[in-house]
Amino acid sequence: MAEAQAATQEAAPVVDAAGGRQASLLADGAAAPTWADTYEPDTKSWLEAKGLTKLDAGKVLPELVKGWHGAESKLGVPAEQLSRLPKDENDAAGLKAYLGKLGVPETPAGYEIKPEEGVEADFPTEAAKWFYEMNLPKNIAKGLYSKLRTYAETKMQAAEERFNQDSDAEIVALKAEWKGPEFDRNVELARRVRSTMGLTDEETMQVERTLGVRRAAQVFSSLGKMLGEHRFVGGEQAQTRFSMSPEAARVRIAELQADPAWEKAYLSGDADKKAEMARLHSIGHPEVDMR
Repeated sequence: MAEAQAATQEAAPVVDAAGGRQASLLADGAAAPTWADTYEPDTKSWLEAKGLTKLDAGKVLPELVKGWHGAESKLGVPAEQLSRLPKDENDAAGLKAYLGKLGVPETPAGYEIKPEEGVEADFPTEAAKWFYEMNLPKNIAKGLYSKLRTYAETKMQAAEERFNQDSDAEIVALKAEWKGPEFDRNVELARRVRSTMGLTDEETMQVERTLGVRRAAQVFSSLGKMLGEHRFVGGEQAQTRFSMSPEAARVRIAELQADPAWEKAYLSGDADKKAEMARLHSIGHPEVDMR
């Protein structure tokens, strides 16, 4: 009798607190699956660790919602706005993913910096390489590039203004040095010398920026005088040369005669000096026969 009663109890169903049938104990002692058994082992272990498997399935969802809301409140942002930091400095994949979240492009071309007028053709490409090496986000890189351009343009404009101001001051000083018609004569001589030398306007500008307008005019003018203005005669026969006016020839004669060293060499019979004086006289005083 006792054995039969024990067998009956062993096969009897287990009733939950609400009066519903939840599981039955089988002859081998195994329990029927619960709601938590439907999840993979890792998730089930997490549920067990949180104590959720002890709750009825209907009570688990409110607890999960409460936990999710609490996590967002502590983190301050939704999950999709979170970024995982790299494990360490050697975590290349993690670093790339993290930087990508911040807006760093995958290649320098991703900065999309286009060539512009007034900017060196290779500068946008080089700048994009620098930004990529420094892991700059795209919006920051574009802002920095704009700042660099503005800075460079401002410096160039300031340098141009300084050059123009200095040039004006040097021309005033040159006019004080070369008084009256001598200024126009020497400037014209300097211009023709540089033209005869084949210098382009760009090359002449480089010389003026290096030496200064005043010094450049002095150098070219002196060069013309040392070589002898007669060397630039030609007109129609040689477009790279120019003719000397009688007035310029007479001024040059006076300058040479006022030079003690030149005058001494001339009176001593220097052939070049005599030839130069003869040419100058033939231009400035064609009525006088120097033979």
